[in-house]
Amino acid sequence: MAARGKVSIIIPVYNSARHLEKCLNSVVKQTYDDIEIIIVNDGSTDDSKKICESFKSTYKNIKLINQENSGQATARNKGIQVSTGENIQFVDSDDTIDFDMTQKLVNSINDEIQLVICGYRKIQADKIIDNFPGIYGTKDIKDFLNIFCVYFENLVINSSCNKLYVSEVIKKNALNFDPDIRLGEDFFFNLQYIQKCKKICVIKDVLYNYMAVGYESITRRYKKDMFLIKKMIFENMKKFLEENDSYNEQNQKILEYTYLKTLIACFENIINPQNSLKAAERINEIKKIINDESVNIIRNINDEKIEFQNKIVRFMIMRKLSFGIFVFFSVKGLLRRRTN
Repeated sequence: MAARGKVSIIIPVYNSARHLEKCLNSVVKQTYDDIEIIIVNDGSTDDSKKICESFKSTYKNIKLINQENSGQATARNKGIQVSTGENIQFVDSDDTIDFDMTQKLVNSINDEIQLVICGYRKIQADKIIDNFPGIYGTKDIKDFLNIFCVYFENLVINSSCNKLYVSEVIKKNALNFDPDIRLGEDFFFNLQYIQKCKKICVIKDVLYNYMAVGYESITRRYKKDMFLIKKMIFENMKKFLEENDSYNEQNQKILEYTYLKTLIACFENIINPQNSLKAAERINEIKKIINDESVNIIRNINDEKIEFQNKIVRFMIMRKLSFGIFVFFSVKGLLRRRTN
């Protein structure tokens, strides 16, 4: 299995004209020169297509595919199909990568390693947050899975953009991004891929720049069915660890606390001003969440190890105080918007 060699960098594009030039410039200026850049224009209606065509006419290693709008997952799958590199890297069209990202990822891969993971930085209007993997080095799959939730908690597992994949592993096993999953398709792709790995290398470098600017960030938008999707991610990860004999005490504790933080994110989503539901309907949505059987897992969390606000929320969840949760997050959201 050839590890080093050409890298196919796949970039799905949809109405990204505002940030697209910065993104593409960061990719074409990579210090690693054996790359092909595959841009999949997913039916953009702004100037994205024009920008893509301009870059294609300038750089010979760019392939441009124009298709009807089908979603990011389908665009990435198309990029995989036409890729010719030994390795595959994904970049989102409103983000950028450090000029030596591909070089450093390739330097860390060999015939025994099927995946390289690096850190990334989240760039917001008022701050920059670096996310480090936390534990570094090359690990066989068993050792990696035994500390899997450490990486999940540090937010470096979910995304496909802070990783270098081996093309043969993807194509031989017919792995793809599920177009029917609207949130978390990267995570499910990564679970599939990791199960096919023998060794994984985690490096300390923070090389990917995720642009989350103000309220334009997708993380600030209201997401319908967010709880159901997050619950599915949680249940699949728990099942994944159990099937791989890795649901140990450390992974379990981290997963429990992470699920509490997931519930908090779901409550904040329900209170989002973009949610058109009336107050009574929002309270009912909260009630559905706290009455869900999956929530029982947070009973085992040690209160001493969680923040005071999260401790309050956990108390209200356990006591089924849906109105209290509604008031708590409504006030919190109001204060945050006034502060901003």
